[in-house]
Formats: sequence, structure tokens, C-alpha cells
Amino acid sequence: TGKDAWKSKQWTRSVIATGFKVQGQLSNMINPGAPGFVYSFFPTREGGIGSDKKWHRPLIGLSGDCAESAYILRPIEEDAIETGEDRSTKYALMCEIKCSATVGSLAVGYDDFYTTAAEQQSGYAKIYVPCYEQDKVLVFALGSGEDEDLDDGW
Repeated sequence: TGKDAWKSKQWTRSVIATGFKVQGQLSNMINPGAPGFVYSFFPTREGGIGSDKKWHRPLIGLSGDCAESAYILRPIEEDAIETGEDRSTKYALMCEIKCSATVGSLAVGYDDFYTTAAEQQSGYAKIYVPCYEQDKVLVFALGSGEDEDLDDGW
């Protein structure tokens, strides 16, 4: 009990994603694995306050490492969660970014690209995905999705 209880009480372990498959044995790796690092981030620079003025949980970026993909997970909304479940651990796959290469550590930024050639909306997250054997870094820009019928409060 009290503010230091986290030091001595047992923690609850929850799985938010599973089923990652290593795509192949790379000759330069002793023990390939998947997934890699996990990153939480918000779709916009403003953070977790959506257009509906309510707090929203962050997205989760996951480097697939030897799964040769990166993954973005989005929180499952409250009405889809069964009573008594810990809603903070409920996420679903939003997208898979297939790279055909080992995916290193992702990066997330909110600055605009310095070009008018790339479509973008100011203030939205840009996700950088390194693809090692391809000698590339891919970048994806989130947006409002206003051209879609989806309105989930972001």
C-alpha cells in the first residue's frame, strides 16, 4: 500500500501482440528474433487530446526486427472491450509495413518535410522505418483521414 507499493507488489503481465515470425536465417546472425523495440507515440504533436477533447491512448510502433516488417498498433476503443478487462492493454493492428529486410529501431517525428512533392498535414507524426539489407529508410506521414468516413476522435 502507498506510493512505493509498485516496488513490492506483483505486477500484472499483459500481452498486447503476438505471433511474430522470423522470415529467414540470415548468415550474419547467430540468433535472429522478432519483434524488436517498441515505441509509444501520438498521431499528432498535440499528444493524446483528440478533436473530441477527450484523452486518447497512444499508438504503438513496433520494429519487427527479423520479421522484416514494422507494425503500428492502435488502441481498441472502450465499447469493444469486455467488462473487467484492463483497457490499457487492448490494442489491434492498424497497419503492417513490409520491408523485406531486417527492421531496425523506428523513429517518430512531427516536423514537416522540406518539400511540396510529398503530401502531408502539418503536426502529424512521421514514422521512419530503417530496412537494413535494402539500404533504405522508409518514411510514412500520418494525417487526419478527412477524406475517409472514419471519425474516431483523433
